[in-house]
Amino acid sequence: LTILEGDPGLGKSFLSMYLAAVISNGGKLPDGQKVARGNVLYISAEDDPSYTTGPRIDALGGDSERIRVLNGRIAFDDGGLETLRAELDEHEPELIIIDPWVSFVPADARIKDSNAVRTLIDRIESVAKDYNCAVILIRHLTKMKHDNALYQGGGTIDMIAAARSALRIGKHPEREDHRVMAHLKHNVGPRGPTWVYELT
Repeated sequence: LTILEGDPGLGKSFLSMYLAAVISNGGKLPDGQKVARGNVLYISAEDDPSYTTGPRIDALGGDSERIRVLNGRIAFDDGGLETLRAELDEHEPELIIIDPWVSFVPADARIKDSNAVRTLIDRIESVAKDYNCAVILIRHLTKMKHDNALYQGGGTIDMIAAARSALRIGKHPEREDHRVMAHLKHNVGPRGPTWVYELT
């Protein structure tokens, strides 16, 4: 379970679609590492598949046959998790992207309620383990800034505590058109390098 976070408008969705495209073709990551070809389930509450998600994935060279895009708000309650399991049965993805994750929190689960959020994440992680796939949860940052970067993400601190890895995207301090991606948390592997990149 990985969190990909940052302020709105910095390209979190674009970056996740890039990852989906690389996986769908068995391509190479920026560090030269080749990934096995696989399927991706992209669940979006914000971007229209025909207007935004589909054309972006096509432009990035993704294999549309291997990237399944679900659009709409599917609350991950009992019924929503059954819907998710049905999609996994049919599509068998190696990666699930949930964008943004807060749009799929059930109405009766407060985003700042530690117990509710931890339970929900545990249930999503349990589904991922059953199907042996990775999950990326995309989230925005809070408006309040904290000295500790781990406390800047939206919702309760239990969310990032539950994640095995977390990536933060920010603006480059000197180049307006560039982004910086840093490995904020790493529990199961070494800390990755910080990347500077440009959206084109």
